[in-house]
Amino acid sequence: MTDVAQFSSDKILNYKHIGRVAEWIAGKNVAPITVELDMCNNCNHKCRACVGGRTNKEHLREPFKIVEQLAKIGCKGIAITGGGESLIDKRTPDVIEYIKKLGMDAALITNGSILREPEKILRNCTWLRVSLDASNPYEYKYTHGMSPKAYNIVIENIKMLVKIKRENKFECTIGVGFTTNEETLGGMLSFTKLCKDIGVDYVQFRPYHNDRTLIYNELIDCIRLEDDKFKVLYSKHKYDSMKRNDYGRYYKKCYGINFVTTIMATGDVSVCCHTRGITKYTIGNLNENTFEEIWNSQKRQDVINSIDFKDCPPLCRCNPMNQYLYDILQGREHINYL
Repeated sequence: MTDVAQFSSDKILNYKHIGRVAEWIAGKNVAPITVELDMCNNCNHKCRACVGGRTNKEHLREPFKIVEQLAKIGCKGIAITGGGESLIDKRTPDVIEYIKKLGMDAALITNGSILREPEKILRNCTWLRVSLDASNPYEYKYTHGMSPKAYNIVIENIKMLVKIKRENKFECTIGVGFTTNEETLGGMLSFTKLCKDIGVDYVQFRPYHNDRTLIYNELIDCIRLEDDKFKVLYSKHKYDSMKRNDYGRYYKKCYGINFVTTIMATGDVSVCCHTRGITKYTIGNLNENTFEEIWNSQKRQDVINSIDFKDCPPLCRCNPMNQYLYDILQGREHINYL
């Protein structure tokens, strides 16, 4: 059964991490809870919503050494994302295995076009999500810029992942993502039916950046397909924030970046996933310093203090964390230790 809690917008405040949040409130510079790791900048798709393309096509130097540094400082989980398509890099399955070996949660986001050592990946990942973003080849051309043949390959690869998981009784949660706007809204229900028939654990809807298309009417029909083995998830905080003029950004500082960060294939460390490749938000480079040195540096604090949201997308990943953390600091929320 899908653990919905791991995808909730306030997961930073769940029982696993509440102690770290309390330490931060007390003034401590805490280690990141999760880190996004880009194995490479190469990609074989042409997605219209891509946040990459700001850096040269490179592959991460010494990823195993970086994983060791993250484990040492106390990171709880690493999500291998992009950048580019992570499975273009042949080392990715071994890196995932090493993450778990060192006691951290491993996750993978992929476009699903490449199946590289899927058993190793499913054995060691806590969750895996395929960015499909389409219910048919026509929609796929719009969202990923790819041919019907490419779409069919991804569908078959998702089926294979489900088959391998079931045969080996792996616990990895397999999900499929779908980005929404006015053009894709009509495909939500057929996408949900398709993914349920394939046998994945969940589908997840999230909006394109800067898009205000609401999905609630279509979502109702999708949710009716839920059962004990299949869940329909959506970025509730993002869709709800669309209805506000300020997108729910009623806080003055970004607090979420105290618990997350992004490592790019160049070795640059950026304060968050949305600032990949923007120099003024780069806090260091792992080819020059250790992660601990970068995380504890004055430069990182200077960058954090300089953030004024002018370069931030309105529906950013840290928005719900910022809301919860701001409310705690204002005394409107309470930390539950039980």
